[in-house]
Amino acid sequence: STILLSGWIFSQTYSIQLNLKPQENYSFSTVMNMKMIQKITGQEVPIDMDINFGLSMKVLSIENEVYKMETVYDTFIMNINAMGQITRMSSHSDANNPLNKMYKNIVNVPFYVYLKPNGEITKIEGFEKLGQKMIEAFPKEQQEIMDEELSKVFSEKNIINNFNQIF
Repeated sequence: STILLSGWIFSQTYSIQLNLKPQENYSFSTVMNMKMIQKITGQEVPIDMDINFGLSMKVLSIENEVYKMETVYDTFIMNINAMGQITRMSSHSDANNPLNKMYKNIVNVPFYVYLKPNGEITKIEGFEKLGQKMIEAFPKEQQEIMDEELSKVFSEKNIINNFNQIF
């Protein structure tokens, strides 16, 4: 009988679900360390990148089992080490540097994440405001180039995929 009991215990399945409450606030922090190789003028260059960001999310409503979350970045920090050069960008550093200002500009700018209880993100609204705020950090003559580059990275599909990896 012990063997049957053990088999029964191990055959149980569990479903992990979010159980968020309306008007509640939730904080979220992520640290990512990435190592990659990029070809630059035919030469393979190792790049180390660390990204650290914090989010605050408030449950605005729950409709059809989907949470509507008002979301803001609290902090955003990126460190890149490539070819012996270290570049540090932070939402809490000198805003005279356009890269720091870019991250500073997105802090506390709300966007909306629609999240199922299983953690799947179905939709993101308002993220384009963050892209616009990032572009505004650069001098006028660089803004068109930045707009083209950011539009490649910040499509709704890409943002949803990135957020789904986090949840």
